[in-house]
Amino acid sequence: MKILRANGKFGFQDEQGKVLVTPKYDHAVEPPEGEGLGIVCLGGGLCDRSDNHEPTRLEHLGGKWGAVDERGDEVVPLEYDELGHAGHRILIANRGARIGLLDERGTVITPIEYSWIAPFSEGLAMCRRAEGEQRNGYLDTTGAVAIPCEYADALTFSEGRALVADADWNHGVLDRAGRAIIPCLYERHVLFKDGIAVVKRDGKYGIVDEVGAEVVPCIYEAIGQFSEARAAFKLDGKWGYLNHAGEMVIAARFDDYLGGPSAFDKGRARVRLNGRELFINNKGAELNAKKPPRTSLEVLRRYGQSDPERAQLFDELQPWVTAPPSDERDRQLVAELLAETTAWVASHNSYGMPFAQYSIGWLRESLVKQFLTTLSGPLADPQKGPLQLLYRLHGLGRAQ
Repeated sequence: MKILRANGKFGFQDEQGKVLVTPKYDHAVEPPEGEGLGIVCLGGGLCDRSDNHEPTRLEHLGGKWGAVDERGDEVVPLEYDELGHAGHRILIANRGARIGLLDERGTVITPIEYSWIAPFSEGLAMCRRAEGEQRNGYLDTTGAVAIPCEYADALTFSEGRALVADADWNHGVLDRAGRAIIPCLYERHVLFKDGIAVVKRDGKYGIVDEVGAEVVPCIYEAIGQFSEARAAFKLDGKWGYLNHAGEMVIAARFDDYLGGPSAFDKGRARVRLNGRELFINNKGAELNAKKPPRTSLEVLRRYGQSDPERAQLFDELQPWVTAPPSDERDRQLVAELLAETTAWVASHNSYGMPFAQYSIGWLRESLVKQFLTTLSGPLADPQKGPLQLLYRLHGLGRAQ
């Protein structure tokens, strides 16, 4: 069903433009795919809900709301203060500041007695009771209570889990049957990423897995977000790095870690030690201990020299270069190289090496190709290309 407007009134039509509901309503809401019922309203008017922010957000408020099917029949009478689609061909109905659920025939399947009901997610809809203390639970698609309203906070289900908080605002995780995957023990939401979550208990941070086991005990003063299998942690006032298994892969010796909540980006992290800001690699080695080459042309020229010169270049570059993507696009000839003050960027937007000093502008494809024609050997091989060779400086620091 698609919205049909004529003479300031709303109705519905099908995909081919056939009129299903003659335009006669003051407002209408198109049903999501598979939902079946179009929501309609008589009376009320538009209200600006943008709160003086752009873009302007107009919403139809007031009037009486109902729903029509594809035959044009008003299966839900226009007697509600507001209606919304909940999914599973179910409607959320508001009457007198109380909310319930209706099926596609307009039958009340959940009493209109809640203060809030969210749309369904994974077959369950979060609901909030109206009487007494604010408590949240979940309804199933029959409209029955699936998980009682006993939580101070509850979020919608995702991947079979929902985040909840008990009456003391300790956080945990439920499965769809209402069983506690992770008991309500923690002082903040348990947000999973890559199968683990940073948690806080008694003012200290740790890590739990998806079954609730503490893979890292809550002993740390802080734990940052994981990125590239590393997370910064603070212990006894110093910062180090953990892996997903909770192992301390870089000891706590830094005064601070910099660069936002994520620990590593393109194989490097920025830290502060004894008043100095420096880069480290994912093993904790200081990258500023070796000066990177000043320009991309210097790298290309030195690569075209003798084997000893090339080997020395690899040794110098190894701490600065991260493992590249291995798909075929890296086998193409160089499109562009860009050296910035902080990174070497290829045309596919992968970062290579940070530059501690100097900055050069764009090096266009035509210039690079012209330069490459003066070289011989594997660097000029169109089946490999210089990026493939240059960026494969990982492992032992030798090109493949």
